[in-house]
Amino acid sequence: MEKRYVNDYGVESQPNKIVLGIRCRPDLVSQIDTRAEHLGISRSAYAETLLITSEANRSKVETLEVELSRVKRDLLRANSENAKLEAQISEQHSKLEIFDEPRLLALFDKLKGSIDVIKSPDNESSLTVTYNSPQDVVMAMIYSFKIKR
Repeated sequence: MEKRYVNDYGVESQPNKIVLGIRCRPDLVSQIDTRAEHLGISRSAYAETLLITSEANRSKVETLEVELSRVKRDLLRANSENAKLEAQISEQHSKLEIFDEPRLLALFDKLKGSIDVIKSPDNESSLTVTYNSPQDVVMAMIYSFKIKR
């Protein structure tokens, strides 16, 4: 017997619905019947609805797949940027470790709130320092340091 296709019957020009018989597993038929009954429609109406909505769903799936791909790219970019920022934070933390050094903190506790005028070793400039933070102690040390040659 020769296979015939939908267009061979002139289906697209038919104004009435055409019966379509399919073979499937009994559990699928039971599932279709249960869902159709739940919706209050016939098995045939439910199957027709599945076919009609499957194309719309396919379009939505394709749109969501494109969106998912874009989100994944954005996530990779954000993760890369995050890794760079974490490296910068780590670098900054290592630079700031000196300000947690116990001896510096002890010096700061003794000098806290006081004011000094520090003359450079060459007596060409001076710096007025108010000790409000350990950084001010370091600044005073830098300005008062004399290089031995």
